[in-house]
Amino acid sequence: MIILDKPKPFNGSTITLPLYHRGHLSFFPGAKVWLCLIPRANRNQTSELVVSPIEHSAWSDLWRISLTLRERVGLVHDVFQIMADKSFNILTAESTTKDGMSLHAIEMIANARLYSSQVDLTHEQRSTEQLEQLKDLRTEFLARLIDDIALLPDGEPRIRIRRVRGLLNARRNYNAATEQVSTDEELRPIVREAKVIKAENQDKVIITLPDELRNLILKSLGSPNGSGDSKSGSYLSVSNTSERFLNIYFIRDSDSVIAPTIEHQDEIGALAKITAAIQDGGFNILTTLSRLQQWETKARTEFVLQPPQRYLNKLSTESIKRRLEDALSTPELVHNYGLRIGYPINYISPVKTKQLRVKGEMAKGKKVLPIEAQPRISAGRSISSIINLKKRDLNRRREQRGEGAEDALRRYHLLEDLEVEQSISEATSTRRVLFISYSFKAIEMINKVAKIAKRFHFDVRIAKKLGGAATTREGIMTMMDDCTHFLGIWTEEGGTRVGKGYFPSPWLHWEWGVAEALGLDWHLLISNKINEQAWKRIAGDTPHNIFSMATFDEELKDSLISGYIS
Repeated sequence: MIILDKPKPFNGSTITLPLYHRGHLSFFPGAKVWLCLIPRANRNQTSELVVSPIEHSAWSDLWRISLTLRERVGLVHDVFQIMADKSFNILTAESTTKDGMSLHAIEMIANARLYSSQVDLTHEQRSTEQLEQLKDLRTEFLARLIDDIALLPDGEPRIRIRRVRGLLNARRNYNAATEQVSTDEELRPIVREAKVIKAENQDKVIITLPDELRNLILKSLGSPNGSGDSKSGSYLSVSNTSERFLNIYFIRDSDSVIAPTIEHQDEIGALAKITAAIQDGGFNILTTLSRLQQWETKARTEFVLQPPQRYLNKLSTESIKRRLEDALSTPELVHNYGLRIGYPINYISPVKTKQLRVKGEMAKGKKVLPIEAQPRISAGRSISSIINLKKRDLNRRREQRGEGAEDALRRYHLLEDLEVEQSISEATSTRRVLFISYSFKAIEMINKVAKIAKRFHFDVRIAKKLGGAATTREGIMTMMDDCTHFLGIWTEEGGTRVGKGYFPSPWLHWEWGVAEALGLDWHLLISNKINEQAWKRIAGDTPHNIFSMATFDEELKDSLISGYIS
């Protein structure tokens, strides 16, 4: 969860830590923290200070691990013991019983510096490569806790292992900035240590910035000699409860950032209309916090807004506020949504708001027809036309072959998949149930297959969920009798080596035979390690998709899209 704040004046030397930021970050008096300053890359950005109780060098190999298991005595110990056995240092851990004490949820952030495996690599490799999961650790949890792990309705285990993404990105941005040679002191990244302290004679908890760090921040705020005064810009704090770090953005006074609170009717479309007016006024939204005041009656939304660049150094803050209010004072927003606006300094002060009025109108409570907002890409367009328009735009970016071309290519392929899914959805009116035949030793592969098949609007059946059938064969035949399609994935796992290749598990041949006998629309997705004679003798006249590990995703999608899907 993200915890937001309002911009606060920067006194040139300290950062105040409100209670709502401190608890989840362990920022108690005496705590040691690491401060990483990442300079702003251009005039439209701000300098960013990332603060964490976790040592800076560990940021590149931190993992967030979430498990939900069936409640029992000793469960939490067993999870922690697995982490110890695999050399993970648990930095934070939270667990609670839930759902009538039937389940137990555990969430941890762990440092993997001493952990290594053939699949999950070493600390050094994970720090530099784009590894997004720890497969061996997941396998360890599933194998040792298979009787305890809770399952989702589709049979997937309730376990998730992912990077602590915010700190990883901060570390990589710091490294990238360090490698850039610059004569501009303002662009220099820096890491320093500090302590959280209680301010003297005040009920406040603060961080006093080290001198070198303080001077760089002041220079970024426009103080030429790094000397602070009573008005040295402001800072905006945003903390993350799940990833345990604090982002502080330093804002120049000349940037004229404003923080309005808008009260409005709690209705469908209210936020869309308000943000459309903010967009039309040219304001950039830095943070948003919307909350109910009274169900189906009133709501309150707090923004931190960056004004249009054309206003900077030309208009006062009060003038910029008036420009925002002009943008929000449309007949629809004023009359239909009852907009009121105020500018609180922080969360402690009560919000004082004023009623917005349409210029030249004095009527109250009058309903009006919606006015036309600035045209947007989604207005009046079908999803198919939006996909085509976006594909054309990405194609142009790909053809330019400049910076971002690789990113444009990845997004183009995502749109291609989305386009196929959409066309299948529009063309399909009948129930489509897919039985996936596979070797149980290839479970990781099948999890991916099932997810992709569901995207193509199939109900998926796999043989590991046989219910109370008398025999495995009877269970499989009963399950397949309810299916419309069959996909056989033939791999060497569980098979027998024959010549230069493998014959797949005999179960895969048998399941294909059942599908043929039941008249299912079937297709085979065959590994290039399978001996051709394994399928040519029984289905040599039918085209199949042959895959290697590098082409598996592409061949799988082709199998689901064409060849046998009607």
